[in-house]
Amino acid sequence: MDLQVLRSFQSVAEGTTVTDAASAARITQPALSRALGRLEDEVGAELFQRVGRVLRLTPAGRVFKEYADAVLDSYDRGRRAVAEVVDPDAGVVSLAFLHTLGTWLVPRMVTGFRQRFPAVRFELSQAVEIGLAQHLLDAAADLIITSKDPGHPLIAYRRLLVEPLWLAVPARHRLAQRRQVRLSEV
Repeated sequence: MDLQVLRSFQSVAEGTTVTDAASAARITQPALSRALGRLEDEVGAELFQRVGRVLRLTPAGRVFKEYADAVLDSYDRGRRAVAEVVDPDAGVVSLAFLHTLGTWLVPRMVTGFRQRFPAVRFELSQAVEIGLAQHLLDAAADLIITSKDPGHPLIAYRRLLVEPLWLAVPARHRLAQRRQVRLSEV
């Protein structure tokens, strides 16, 4: 079943002439008449009856129109939803990240991004390192923020930053007065 034929059916059912519906669909009137005939064959019932020069819905046509309206409305809503998701200025970004990054890095990144693109929405999910790459591979996330290269050939990895490690020791500890310490000294 062709959605354009359903749209033409809907238009004719709402009172548009077949000639005008054909013109709107950019096809000839005979081609639309044949398409409506095929639709009736497919549905298994006459959908229109001719009353003078006008087509009127049959009882079966009225029932079918309710469902055609619902199908077309659902399709149109689906297309709008997809357009919102893929719109780079107003879509949805699915981001998975390590739990530890959710307290400081992710909020700053999301806030900064939304200052430039306020209509973008984020779907956030926290995960442990082992399962993070799988979010990308399963298309459950558009991006992940992780602590190391996932090492998978289907994943492109870019370093965002190097997080410094801090050492805390008692004030009288032998390393307490040093500004820098090698990890091997600890």
